[in-house]
Amino acid sequence: MRKFYSIIILLFFCIPFSLNAQKLKLDIRVLCYHNIKKKTKYQYDVSYDNFKKQMQLIIKSGYQSLKATELVNLLKKIKKGYRPKHRKFVAITFDDGNYGVYQYAFPLMKKLKLKGTIYIYPTIINARQKRRKRTGKKTAYMMWSEIKRVISHPLFELGAHSFYHPNLTKESKRGLKLQIVH
Repeated sequence: MRKFYSIIILLFFCIPFSLNAQKLKLDIRVLCYHNIKKKTKYQYDVSYDNFKKQMQLIIKSGYQSLKATELVNLLKKIKKGYRPKHRKFVAITFDDGNYGVYQYAFPLMKKLKLKGTIYIYPTIINARQKRRKRTGKKTAYMMWSEIKRVISHPLFELGAHSFYHPNLTKESKRGLKLQIVH
């Protein structure tokens, strides 16, 4: 089973804060996507139609979308005694920087005014960008220009997934430092 390290790290830091959120009867969700496509091919793909329905359900159900950093900041404020008026929150995240996020999720979420966080690992972006320039063929991942376009929008932010996406449980101490601190 694939582990979602960025979400695990986010949840690790949020768990102590979310206990106060439970007392306040807050509904806080973190959704993690990888790729949005017209037709799904891999187990981590979500079809555009299904994704659109999910985003509409978020709105219909009264959730307030937050970027991942906004969620962390909210939980920190709650720990200090802050009582939010709103009761339902969702952070929508995307791992790896797949092109379908740029092509399908980004335009839809802008239209619906939903916030999101994309987590990339730079080595794959760099490698695919070089390949696209060399061959002229599109790749499965966004290019730096597309990433910049997404994160320049106020509804989106960029997060670090890792440096080159290894299995962190098999990394040395030095390797872990490279992945986390790099």
